[in-house]
Amino acid sequence: MYKITRFTLIELIVSISILAVLASLLQPAFLKSIENANYVRCSHNYKRIHISFELYINDHERYPYSFTNRHFSDIGGLTWDDQLGLGYDGRQLDYNYALRWNNLKTDPGMNDSLSEQYICPNDTEVRGTSNNVIRSYALNVNQQSRNMGGFANTWDRVARTSVSPNDVPAPSKTFLLAEFLKGNLGSGGGASIGNTRYQYQVQNYTPIHQGDYNYLFSDGHTEKLYKDDTVNLNKSPYVAGSFWTRDPED
Repeated sequence: MYKITRFTLIELIVSISILAVLASLLQPAFLKSIENANYVRCSHNYKRIHISFELYINDHERYPYSFTNRHFSDIGGLTWDDQLGLGYDGRQLDYNYALRWNNLKTDPGMNDSLSEQYICPNDTEVRGTSNNVIRSYALNVNQQSRNMGGFANTWDRVARTSVSPNDVPAPSKTFLLAEFLKGNLGSGGGASIGNTRYQYQVQNYTPIHQGDYNYLFSDGHTEKLYKDDTVNLNKSPYVAGSFWTRDPED
């Protein structure tokens, strides 16, 4: 008959201590692998959205407006993601639905699986009510009209023409989208014309890719960059000589 042997208390403590040390050593590598996977998924979202931009440009010969209110009323309007939803990103929104402020998940016509392409896997920001569809990405805009998407709305009745690909002399060095962590998917979400997206990133938000942001360039490639590396801090305003403008004189 075999004798059953058991671990002593000392042996258990030693074994658990060894496992704890191994787990602490493996945790950074495990977290890094998760972040790398999420970055790849985020980049894949950008690739899908860029294809939608290309389809839109083929039809309109320009980029979508950052925000447009075609009726110059005080309600409704289309952000750039609304415009891509009108037959370009797979959501197949109808015009009246897209005009609604802050489309909800529970509304008919919204395909949640297709909306997820606008959400970074690391984005845990809560926006509005629990039913709002979040959007992690924003079109590159600024006040100096050196942006990617112009605007036409009731707050500025001079309709600005959104840029065409010919207006972007260096697509591989010009941001198209940036992680902004603000706004809802659908009209009215994070589309106002501010100073620059860089300024908003500096002032209000914490990068979600281990200290960096993920960016989509106009030529379709993505890069993970520290926010201050996207501008020339020796110039004023900071956007000069940076990835945020399309003006070759910057």
